Formats: sequence, C-alpha cells, structure tokens
Amino acid sequence: MIQKKEKFKCRNCGYCCTQIVIPSKKEIEAITEAGYDPAEWLEADRQGRKRIKMKNYFCYFLGLHKGETFCRIYHVRPKTCREYPFFKGCTAECLPPKLFDDGLI
Repeated sequence: MIQKKEKFKCRNCGYCCTQIVIPSKKEIEAITEAGYDPAEWLEADRQGRKRIKMKNYFCYFLGLHKGETFCRIYHVRPKTCREYPFFKGCTAECLPPKLFDDGLI
C-alpha cells in the first residue's frame, strides 16, 4: 500500500526527475509557450515517441539551487510529473523508498 497523498511530503531529492516523461502534444505546446525551445529539450525514443531529454539520468528541466532540486517548468509540468508518485496500479519498485515509511510499502 502506498502512502496517502495527505501524508506525503516532498523532500526535494529529485528522484521523481529520473522517470522517463512522454509529454502530450498539449503539454509540449505549454512548455514551448513558457519559453523553452523543443529542439533543446525534446528527443525521440526508440519507438519514435517524443520525450523529455535526460541529462546525467535526470530530467532536462531539473534545477539545483543551494543544494535543493526544483523543477524549472513546475507551473506547466506534464501530468506524469504532477501525479508522481501516486500512479494508479504502481508497484513498490517504482517508488523512492526514502520518501515513504517502511511499513507502508
């Protein structure tokens, strides 16, 4: 059983930014309208789907300031990012253990 949303507290570890994110056309447009050039942050995977580039195993948009991570597109981040880690049907393996109480996974 995963931890409930109301008990979840983000620790700004950046683990959520290690997931592969395939944004929708609408999300790509929103990020582009926010001032980011798709040629800089978008790439195709082996199946030809557009996904957000990874830099050193982290999302292209992950920032670091005074030792804490942050999302540079937080206000227009894709649904996958907004819902993390509360995906329907997810398994314990996809959850960062240090964000959860041991008895709840």
